[in-house]
Amino acid sequence: MTFKILISDPLSEEGIFPLRQAVGMNIVIDTTNTPDELANKIHEYDALLVRSQTQVTREIIEKGTNLKTMNGGESFFRPTNQNSV
Repeated sequence: MTFKILISDPLSEEGIFPLRQAVGMNIVIDTTNTPDELANKIHEYDALLVRSQTQVTREIIEKGTNLKTMNGGESFFRPTNQNSV
């Protein structure tokens, strides 16, 4: 099984390296998405990694029907119940 991760903000290679080494990780780095573009494609991903550039809106979360986790800098979010987000 492959875990598809979208990295939508610039991250250091040092920070991405452990994910590249993990088995079953498909990492996509795309730092050019507008909020609308991100909302339209987020359903394709299991995880979203951001820093301060990407603003994760309610619409993005609601459309992230396959998201298992989101990371915003130092904190992790695991939306198991989309109604509580």
